[in-house]
Amino acid sequence: MMFTIAIDSGGDYGFPVVLKGAKKEVQKNKDVEIVIVAGKDKLLHSYSIPERVYLEQSDCTYSYDNKKNIRRTSIYRAIEMHKSGDVDAVIAPGDTTATVISASKILKRIKRLHPYIPTHWPYNNTLIDVGAKQKCDTKDFLQLAILGKFYSENYIGARNPLIGILGMGEEAHKGDGLKLIEKLKDEGYRIAQRYFEGNSLADFEGNWVALTEGKTGNSILKLSEELFRKGWKDFRNRIDKQTFLLRIFAYIGNYKPFREMKEEFDWRNYAVSPLLCIKGNILIAHGRSDEKAISSAIRKTKEYLKKDLVSKLEEELDTNKKI
Repeated sequence: MMFTIAIDSGGDYGFPVVLKGAKKEVQKNKDVEIVIVAGKDKLLHSYSIPERVYLEQSDCTYSYDNKKNIRRTSIYRAIEMHKSGDVDAVIAPGDTTATVISASKILKRIKRLHPYIPTHWPYNNTLIDVGAKQKCDTKDFLQLAILGKFYSENYIGARNPLIGILGMGEEAHKGDGLKLIEKLKDEGYRIAQRYFEGNSLADFEGNWVALTEGKTGNSILKLSEELFRKGWKDFRNRIDKQTFLLRIFAYIGNYKPFREMKEEFDWRNYAVSPLLCIKGNILIAHGRSDEKAISSAIRKTKEYLKKDLVSKLEEELDTNKKI
């Protein structure tokens, strides 16, 4: 089966990095075709396109300054191609707001529900929302619980995940979600009786779903990724300052656990998150996605398509009378 995936080149590093990531992936996998959708304002003067990588041009790349011309942008064109059946999915490393607006307009929303973004954390934990909606009320959190559980079970493969609301501490007075906790408990969810704290996401036992509004979730996500990146870099630098023999012992003796840990915590290995409640396969990627992240995003998108999660989610929400 051949997968055709469109990638918007509106990320921080633009067309050149998307092209490198696409080249890398089509060389390794024969079952994927990539359509890079690029604004004419961001294209290189010269470039080489390999087999099974194609270029679709739009008038411009989205930016806040040209938001009134969103129909002319690369992200809008990519989603139009998905709507018409030219591509199976869209990877969007550009502006998330533009992606949500474009997808909602072109593909429409399931039951007119607001879209949300879950993200896969190390040890099979889930954080939702990480950037689709800045502030959430009780109704939103109920939807987040339903979507977070669905994502955790159907994409990550968790069994009966523990759901909790992020708060400033575990104590009841440090949040206003106690009524929601009782409501979810009454409806059969495995719900934490106290609030989750931020360190819950680092629980090595896994299978946790943490609910939070998009502004907080996005901040937690980016801070955690940067702390790991800089912490890992600092760790390597400290080893390199040791004597030759100590460096050799450190690298040889710890090579396997270091490698495993790096793979587990490297955000680029998670790469994309679905925009849930949209009637289509829209995958949100980091704006700062580099070549490795783009390549990984393509692989993760293939996994997502194989699981047919959009159809399953539509069926789940159609039968759920609570939202």
